[in-house]
This record gives sequence, structure tokens and C-alpha cells, in this order.
Amino acid sequence: MKTGRRAFLVQAAAIPGIFGLRELFAQEAASGTPGWFQKALQRMKETGRCGVVIVAPDQIKIAPKKLDEKLLKQLEGKEELRARLEELYCYQDVAKADASRRLLGSTLWILANEDFPAAHELLCEAVFICVTSEIADRTVRKTGDKRNRFLLDPVGHLLAADSVEAAVLENPEKFAPSFAPFLHGEGDVRLRERATAIQKGLDAEIVQALSQLTTDSADERDAATAVLVRRAESIAPFLVHFSLTAPGAEERGRAKDALTRYFASTMEDAAGPRLPFGAYLPKFVESCAGLQLEKDVALDCGLGRAPRKSRKFLLFLLK
Repeated sequence: MKTGRRAFLVQAAAIPGIFGLRELFAQEAASGTPGWFQKALQRMKETGRCGVVIVAPDQIKIAPKKLDEKLLKQLEGKEELRARLEELYCYQDVAKADASRRLLGSTLWILANEDFPAAHELLCEAVFICVTSEIADRTVRKTGDKRNRFLLDPVGHLLAADSVEAAVLENPEKFAPSFAPFLHGEGDVRLRERATAIQKGLDAEIVQALSQLTTDSADERDAATAVLVRRAESIAPFLVHFSLTAPGAEERGRAKDALTRYFASTMEDAAGPRLPFGAYLPKFVESCAGLQLEKDVALDCGLGRAPRKSRKFLLFLLK
């Protein structure tokens, strides 16, 4: 069984559209430009997505606490014990030094795995990239530039940059309200430009699917939505814009549904169209704890919740 940090790294690696998160937690500091950064740029170019680069807060540089003189005398000749005590003395400060980066990683993991549909649309629309300050200086900014959020066009050219407060990076509720205007631009001008560029290259299958979202036949509407889900990888920014500007409520709703289903399909733990024999997906309802089973469970304390990975159950069949 994987536990602790190792388990988190495996989970973080599965988050769709967020490059560098696993390396952020692992705190790898390889020289040059990491291979995953190049893969992120390649995905941007291939899918017509913009890239959002988030620079993780720098670690706090601290000096280990010194042992007092009386204790040092007692440890003369006991170098191994002394080293261990010094390590324990500075443990709390080391934990604080890692806190900012870990909060950023935790926020992104929660956004991707919990019920934050507005954030999920952003993760579909753009390629998100997490980098350390050292990697940022080698890729998106000049040394000394303290801005920590950068927007790149699909070929990697800088479109915008600013500084986002730590409170935004550490609070899932504040993420979408801050990042949506940054990504879309004033009056959604950047989103509109991206959508227009993608729309010009739409093939006959997608055009037909869009025209059938409001037909009288429910089967045709469902089939059209399925096409959008299947092709969402290459038209996600267009779908986001369409979900906001389409003339009909049903068209907008189906575009949002397509984005939701596309995002779910990219998750490592997505159930898929068929579950293994003996497994089922129970129904959940909103509660003070977020989500709880529709029946047979009572949670009033607010401490329990049902994250996505806990929403599959196995049935034990009796002879």
C-alpha cells in the first residue's frame, strides 16, 4: 500500500493538464529545462491551448538551530547523536520552509479531484504548468523578475504576466475567480480570439454535432454531445466560449456537460462506461460534509466527506 508522500506523488501525476506538480512536491532541481516542460509546450501547440505557468513560492532559507553550550559539552565524542539532535531541533523550521509549496500543490490537487466545476473548465481550457523559481528563471522570466503567474499563447509566446497573492494559491474557492479573468482577458477578449481561431478549423463532424444539440431527437442530441466529448481535447477553448455564448440554454448546458465529461475521462480514477464485475457507483447527496451516501449514512459533524477516489464500492456476492 502506498502511503504519505509517495502516494500523493502518484495521485498528483494523474491530474489532467497540470504539468510539473509531481516535480514540485518532489522538489527536483535538475539543471536546464525539464523534459515535462517541453511536453507541456508541445501539448499547448498540438491542442491550440494557452499555457498558464504558476511559479511556486520560494523556500524560506533558514539556519539550523544551535544546541546550547551545556548540551554540546555533554555530546563531545558523540557526533552521530549530536547530528541527530541538530536535525530534530530544526525539524519544525524545515516543515515551515516546505509549507508554501505544499499548500500550492494541495490546492491544485483538491481543485482537480473535488467538486470545483469552474476550475475544471479552466483546466480543460488551458495547460497549467507548475515550476519552481529556478525553472521559471530559465523558461518564462528573467532573473530578478518576481512575478509568479504567466500566460503563454499556444506556441509559447508571452501574452500576460502578473503576481497572484498566496491567499489565492492556497484557497481552492479563490482559484477560478482569479485565474478566469487572467486567462480570458478583459471582456473575455483572449478567450474569444482563441475560440474564433479554433472555430475556423472545425471539421464537418464537429460542425454537424453542434447543429444537432437542439434537435427534436434525444438520441441525436446525446450522440452530438458524445462527439463533442470525444473531440474536446482539440477544441476545449472553443467549447468553453460556446458554453458561455451559445444562443440557447440547452446548447450552453450541453457544452458544459461535454467539458465535464471530458475532464472526468482524463482522471486516472474515472469509472468509464462499464465498471468491473461486482462494483457499483452509489448515489451521493449534498450535506454539511460536502457529499454523503444517499441513504444508510448520517453525518452531522461536518468532518466526514467523500472524495472522488472513495466513490466506488465493491459488492461481495454470497453463494
